Amino acid sequence: MTLIVVHSLNHAGFEDRAKLIDIFKNKEKTEEDIRTAIEIVNRSDSVNFARNKATALIQEAWDAVKDNIPNNKFKGALKTFAEAFTARQV
Repeated sequence: MTLIVVHSLNHAGFEDRAKLIDIFKNKEKTEEDIRTAIEIVNRSDSVNFARNKATALIQEAWDAVKDNIPNNKFKGALKTFAEAFTARQV
């Protein structure tokens, strides 16, 4: 399971949680199932939670290594790549 799904299961209401579990248990998912799962994830604000968590982890990792990387174009590119990862829209 992804962080988004785990967060949704922990923060969704009882009915939404039960529906999400049913959707994931079912091997064959319809388009309606997928739309419902997305709606549940959106209602529980799980994408934003995961994005904020990823941003914090990237910043923590950057702070741990930035002084050990030579100042050059590759260092800037690495930081830009990491920041772009969490800035993209889903």
